[in-house]
Amino acid sequence: MRVTFIVSLLILSKSLFSQNAKDATFEHSKGTWPFPILHFTSYISEENNNAESNEIGHKGIVFFSNTPDSVKAVFEGKVETTFPIGSGFVIIVSYGDYFITYNNLDNSAVKPGDYIHQGQWLGNLPLKNKQIIIVITTRNNNEYDPYDWFKWTKEEQSRQKN
Repeated sequence: MRVTFIVSLLILSKSLFSQNAKDATFEHSKGTWPFPILHFTSYISEENNNAESNEIGHKGIVFFSNTPDSVKAVFEGKVETTFPIGSGFVIIVSYGDYFITYNNLDNSAVKPGDYIHQGQWLGNLPLKNKQIIIVITTRNNNEYDPYDWFKWTKEEQSRQKN
C-alpha cells in the first residue's frame, strides 16, 4: 500500500511539473507568434473589442482580409475539439492550461486528438466573410488578449481598425 501511494505521488508530481513547464513555455512565447493569416488588412484587439463593434464578446483579436487565405496555427498544441457553428468552423487547441480558439474557419483540416505544430495549416478563411477570430483562455476561464503573443512590426500595428 505504501509503495502504491509513493508511486501515485510520483506520477502526480510528474504530471503537475509537466503541466507547469508547458504553461511556462506558453507564457514565454509572448511576442513570438506568427499571424494566423498571411494577408490581413486590419484587426480589432481587446482594447476596442466589444459586442457592438465586432460581436465576439470575448477578449480576442479579429484579423480581417480582402483575399482568400489559409489559416495556420499560431502555437503548437493538441486539438481538443472542432465543430461547425453558423456557416463556419471552430477549432480549440490546448497547450498546458491554455486554450487557443480559432473561430470562423471555412473548413477544418484537423481533428480532435491531433497534435499540431506552429505554422500548420488548420483550414481556410471563408470566401464570404474573410475574418478569423483568435481567443486565449485558461482552464479556469480567464481570458487574455492575444495581441501580446503576436510578433508585430510597426506596419502591422498600424492596420488596427478604429
